[in-house]
Amino acid sequence: MRDTSTAPPVAVVNQAFVKKLFKPGENPIGHHFGSGPDSTGDFEIVGVVEDTAYTSARWKDHRMYFVPTMQRPANTKQPIEKDEMLYAERLCWRRRGR
Repeated sequence: MRDTSTAPPVAVVNQAFVKKLFKPGENPIGHHFGSGPDSTGDFEIVGVVEDTAYTSARWKDHRMYFVPTMQRPANTKQPIEKDEMLYAERLCWRRRGR
């Protein structure tokens, strides 16, 4: 898969998301969810990451999902060029040293 506007919409969710929306032991991979009440199947879950505190060490139990930069829900009408939410707040690169 590639991060393009025409690729199938996918997401990686955190453990709090899984705990809240799935039964204990249920595998979330391959399930679909939406970004709002009118869009229940926008994204396919392709991975699960650990919960992370983003604002403070006390920040807990926040359900989060992460999507590729160029992907948006299918019901989005606005042209991608006008989408002001298409930005990366943080980018991290990791490379091996020699």
